[in-house]
Amino acid sequence: MRDSVLPFPTHHDDLVLDVQYDFYGRHLATCSADQHIKIFDLVTNPDITNPTNNVIDPTNGLPSTAAVASAAAASGTPTNTPNSVWTLNDSIKAHDSTIVKLDFAHPEFGQLLLSASFDRTVKIWQEQTGEFAGSDHRWQKLATLSDAHGPLYDACFLPSFMGLKCCSIGSDGVLRIYDALEPANLSKWSLNDEINVTSVNLKSSFQSDFSISWCPSRFSTEKFVVSALDQAYIYYKNADTGKFVRGISLFDHNHEALIRSVSWAPSMGRSYHLIATACKDDFVRIFKLVEFFNKDKKSPEEGSLRFELHLLEKIDYKSEVWRVQWNATGTILSCCGDDGMVRLYKRNYANQFQCMSVISAKSSKQ
Repeated sequence: MRDSVLPFPTHHDDLVLDVQYDFYGRHLATCSADQHIKIFDLVTNPDITNPTNNVIDPTNGLPSTAAVASAAAASGTPTNTPNSVWTLNDSIKAHDSTIVKLDFAHPEFGQLLLSASFDRTVKIWQEQTGEFAGSDHRWQKLATLSDAHGPLYDACFLPSFMGLKCCSIGSDGVLRIYDALEPANLSKWSLNDEINVTSVNLKSSFQSDFSISWCPSRFSTEKFVVSALDQAYIYYKNADTGKFVRGISLFDHNHEALIRSVSWAPSMGRSYHLIATACKDDFVRIFKLVEFFNKDKKSPEEGSLRFELHLLEKIDYKSEVWRVQWNATGTILSCCGDDGMVRLYKRNYANQFQCMSVISAKSSKQ
């Protein structure tokens, strides 16, 4: 029986800091401390029996299916199924320091990729389908956003229903939101908002961490959760002023160390929201957030929403947790930490989150 866990040789020269799929799972991007981004394409049904296919396809600049399959067999490149292989689309020397975060935009905006680095910049890249794969011109840099005053720790595109926007946060404690001014000219981005999450401007030599996650519900007020060091806050857009204001803090549910990651679950018809945090204190916390209109507000600045926050689960991970992420329906939470395992949690019949699967680099346990 084929092993369900396969090696993925990225051939980076240093630690890999982030891995991201595009919307359809056809592209996979990796970034590393070696200052490079590598993008891989999924090629299905390679025909290794026909040697005439061992050519470059001029329509998309990718190797033919036979060439891809042969290269995969020679190099040990993993396949998703017996009839698919991953092939290197391009390798980019993207930044002047460690690259910490990648994110693909929604496909309605084209094939766009965002990268953030300790060099204080966010860069926007676009795939040029007319260029050959591996030509160093396949992905073109469209814009460089360099307003941060310290190393960046997180960046992402906003949910597509908000338009083509992106945000970033770094050691200066400021979350910056950018807006694409002209959809036809993505080299122009405007700094739309700056939100001071923390007043402490940390030195780059200090250990710190910041993370952002937006509420993916298009039927709710625009809001996001952001972590800064050992604190996390929920911000929402005030309907009266049009500005993001702080709604509630997770301070009452003390995180006893740095918060490494936050993730806002898709609602999928729920009347409340689920938010997960990964902490250096070896715990994963899952919160239930209920929002309702503030009928007693005395001024527009006071805010149009009120929130109630409850701690649903505090999971002892027994090692430092680095990343949490909900699935597309918000029903399964994946976590990874220092133990080299990926654990999947889901609610059981008693409405408690229980570990349903553990995946290691060597085997998969169901």
